[in-house]
Amino acid sequence: MTGRDAVAGAPPNPFVGPRPIEKGQPIFGRDLEIAQLYDLLCAERVVLLHSPSGAGKSSIIQAGLIPRLAELFDVWRPVRVNLPLPSGSAAGINRFVRSCNLGFEAGVPKRLQRDQDAISEMTLAAYVAGRPQRPSAPRNIVLIFDQFEEALPSIRLDSRQSAGSSPSWESCSRITRTSGLFSRFGKTI
Repeated sequence: MTGRDAVAGAPPNPFVGPRPIEKGQPIFGRDLEIAQLYDLLCAERVVLLHSPSGAGKSSIIQAGLIPRLAELFDVWRPVRVNLPLPSGSAAGINRFVRSCNLGFEAGVPKRLQRDQDAISEMTLAAYVAGRPQRPSAPRNIVLIFDQFEEALPSIRLDSRQSAGSSPSWESCSRITRTSGLFSRFGKTI
């Protein structure tokens, strides 16, 4: 027997390395964090999950939280808010909302997807209200914004931060709670 034969017959390694564990894959040693995050998300309308890069946020969300939330909620695929506007875009399109709308639309079956230009011009509320729903989907929706801090670099969050520098997580948390930042997703900025 060669080393390659021994590896081929071995069970899959549960430690995937520097990539997130995906939905449907097992996640080990995070039951307490998943339960706490689930409880917090059920109790609050907005939850900001932050930790250093590589700490496992995406793995906890994908492999632990989403499957649990899907029992009671219609959980849409996580989206990023970082797409740039294409050149020649209509004036007044909010690039962050456009990123969200296009990301959420990618989770809709191709035959039901709407025109990208039309959904690019919608507010997030209008998009959510008009998005095709699965007939069996729960009424309550969970939206997950991954890498949300990418929407914040142009915002000066506190007097100690220089313009253009990365915001601190404490500042991100404070501004999302107190400034109405999420309301910006429904307005042109």
